[in-house]
Amino acid sequence: MTPTLIAVTDIARLGWERTERRLEMILARSVPGAVAVQLRDRSLSAGERYRFGKQLRKLTRDRQQWLLINDRLDLALALEADGVHLGEQSVGASEARQLLGPSAWISAACHALDELTAPRLAQADAIVLSPVFQPRKGNPALGLEALREGLQAVGAQQSLYALGGVDADAARRCRELGCGVAAIGALYDGPEPMPLLAALDIARE
Repeated sequence: MTPTLIAVTDIARLGWERTERRLEMILARSVPGAVAVQLRDRSLSAGERYRFGKQLRKLTRDRQQWLLINDRLDLALALEADGVHLGEQSVGASEARQLLGPSAWISAACHALDELTAPRLAQADAIVLSPVFQPRKGNPALGLEALREGLQAVGAQQSLYALGGVDADAARRCRELGCGVAAIGALYDGPEPMPLLAALDIARE
C-alpha cells in the first residue's frame, strides 16, 4: 500500500504544538497506511528537527502511518523514517536508495511535465508535481490536464501526487484520475480537515 495523502509540515502556520495536535487528529481519523507525514520545516535547527521528528515518528507508528523526511537522508536514518522526499536540489533518487536501502519509500519534487522523465527521478517511488491548482513560489498553476499527462508519462511504475492549492474539491478530482495529493494549507488553515480526508476516501468510518 502507498499513502494517498502526504501531509507536509509547516509549523509557521500553527506553531509546533498545535501542528502536532492537528497531525495527531488527521492520523487518528484516517485509515491506517493512508497518510505520510512529511517533515519539512527548514527553519528549524538540526536539533529541533530531530526532536520534532522523534515526536512525529511516535505519532505515525502509533497510528500505523508513514513518516517521510525532506532531503536529510541522515535524519531519515536516525529517525528510522519510512522514506524521504527529495527536492530539486537534492541527490537523485538512485543515490538516496543506495544509502537508505531498497525498502525506503522515495518521493521527489517536479515542477514541469518535461522533467518527469529526468534521470534524477528514475528510481523514485513517487513524484510530487507542483503547483497544480494554484500558483506557488512564483510558478504558474499547471492545471488538471497536467496531471492527466503526468500519469501517462510515469505509467504504472511510479505514483503521482498533486501539490499546490489542493482543497477537498481538487482532491476529489485527483482521486478520480488516480493521483494522490500532497497538502499544506488544506490541513492547517481551516478548522476542520475532515472534508479533505472524506474527498480522498481515507476517513475512518
